[in-house]
Amino acid sequence: MGVKDKAGFDGDWELSEEYYRDDRGRELSLEDFIDDDSADLNAESGLSKTSDTASEINRVAEQVKQVIAFSSQGKNAAEIAEALAVEESYVKDIMVCVQAFPEDNPAAVARLIVMG
Repeated sequence: MGVKDKAGFDGDWELSEEYYRDDRGRELSLEDFIDDDSADLNAESGLSKTSDTASEINRVAEQVKQVIAFSSQGKNAAEIAEALAVEESYVKDIMVCVQAFPEDNPAAVARLIVMG
């Protein structure tokens, strides 16, 4: 059970509007909760250009393009893995992700592989 407030509100305090009001007289916005690092974003990868993760995503995106090209030539995962000198399970992961994105976006697939 909640606490009865001055206005007679009998319920959970977290559900009342007064709980969320800023006593300093200004209204909070989304920008108040965004980290400074996230303000400098790369539109292509969704990450900072200087980060290691962005370079990893770009590298994997190139591999995704190569896997798509080999796959369109009729090669299977084992043949593609041998040609790219990577593990077969890695190629299979890429192929599954490519099938999930019919818009054919290598950067989105790379993001799934790196972040997932």
